[in-house]
Amino acid sequence: MINLEKFTDDSDIDPIYLERPYYLAPDGPVAREAFAVIREGMRGKAGIGKVALYGRE
Repeated sequence: MINLEKFTDDSDIDPIYLERPYYLAPDGPVAREAFAVIREGMRGKAGIGKVALYGRE
């Protein structure tokens, strides 16, 4: 689960804070079109939030 708190310009984040980047991808052909619209709209932006993987935050 991904809980995004806010968005910022990607140049505002110092690389020292990027322990492990995660990338999202569409799941299937129907999602590709919607994903492309979101991806293009967020070009140059970064989402800041919390990620829960395997039940750990």
